[in-house]
Amino acid sequence: MAIPDHVTFGPNEKGEPVSYGEVRCLDQDDRIVALKRRLDGFLLDQVSAFADNESGERRGWSPFPLAVMTCVAIESLGR
Repeated sequence: MAIPDHVTFGPNEKGEPVSYGEVRCLDQDDRIVALKRRLDGFLLDQVSAFADNESGERRGWSPFPLAVMTCVAIESLGR
């Protein structure tokens, strides 16, 4: 089943939400850029919250959030 056009895909370059319908209208190169923004926002930014301390330095390895977000990324790429 296809994801409806009104569902949020991820952020644009300004951090505003972009829908699946808007991403479907993009050409191949722009879709890759949109996917990168999506993965940066949903993967890296969320994992960094667990891996960084208050001063922004890495406090260590965070395997659980990384594993969960990797599964989300694989599922997203599969769609």
